[in-house]
Order: sequence, then C-alpha cells, then structure tokens
Amino acid sequence: MIIRGFISKEEIMKGYPKYLNTKQDFINVIRDDMDRVKTREHLQALLNTAKRKEPVWPEGYSPGNPPGPEEPPVEPLSWKEVDNPGGAIFLKGFTMDEVKGMVEVVEEILPFRDQILDLKAAVYNEAYADANARRGSLDLESPWLPETVKIALSDTEPLADLEVEEKDAALSEINGILSQIQTVIEERLDIV
Repeated sequence: MIIRGFISKEEIMKGYPKYLNTKQDFINVIRDDMDRVKTREHLQALLNTAKRKEPVWPEGYSPGNPPGPEEPPVEPLSWKEVDNPGGAIFLKGFTMDEVKGMVEVVEEILPFRDQILDLKAAVYNEAYADANARRGSLDLESPWLPETVKIALSDTEPLADLEVEEKDAALSEINGILSQIQTVIEERLDIV
C-alpha cells in the first residue's frame, strides 16, 4: 500500500528476496522460514567462497617471470586450497561457524520444529494415534537438542483420550518445547 509516496514494509518484502546482501538478510530469511532450498543454496554458495585454489609451481619457477617463447610453458604441479579473505562469506561479515550454524538451522532444526508443530496440531485436534506416531518418529539424538526436550519427548506413555486439563497440559508442554527450540534457533543465528 502506498501512502503519500511511501511504500509500506509489506509492499517492499514479498516472497523470497532477489539478493541476500547482508548478514541480516540471511537471518531474516531463516527466521521467516521462507524457502529452505533457496536458503540452503545461498548458504552453500557463501561457504564455497571461503577458500580458493592456488597453483603449486615447480621449485625455482616464478609466475611473475615466465619462460621465454622458445621454452615450453610451465604447468602447476598441483593446486592447493587456501583461505580467501576476499570471499563473499567474509565480505558480508560472516565466520565459517556462523554460516555452518545457519545451515544446521535450515537442515535440521527447522524440520524438527515442523514435526513438533505437527505433533501439537495432532494433540489439539485430539488425533492421539497420529500424535503418538509422530512422537515416536522424532529423532531425539540430535546434538543440538536440549536435554529437557529429549526428556519431555521420550516419555513412552502413549497419549489417549485426554481430559481438557490433560490436553491443556500436553499443549502447554509442547509450547514449552517449541520455545526451547526457538531459543536454539536464535542462538545458532547469534541474535539472542
């Protein structure tokens, strides 16, 4: 909506951004959980700029002093990876650990959160067989998962026709789990 020549925030940001120019742009697309595939591709592209290949020349050869026209060209013996201080990852202000943390959020934590949201919906809709199946399929071995969440989700007692108070308690516990997962996301994005 345009008001007196100004564009509202809703009009500026529709869909996935065309460019991710800053660290905040990456944080925003992850926090808003826009398009995980595109986000993963952008993060991988950033990681790919951290290193560059450099030739290893034969001993005594200097690339600044090439052989004469009669001599055969000198080929590098091999290539080695070296840090690339001019890589986009560093120019945007990231560290390798920050980007790897963001990749972990996109590939592991957000899908796990989605499973918890599905579990919450099943409990809310009193689809207890579905809720039990969903709870049973959760991977509780992830190293990023807080111990309190592991304990809460490993309760082996199956859910069955819950009274209103029990259902409310279960939903409250699930909301607490979602809150802890959100805290992990914020820590990985380093924006607490």
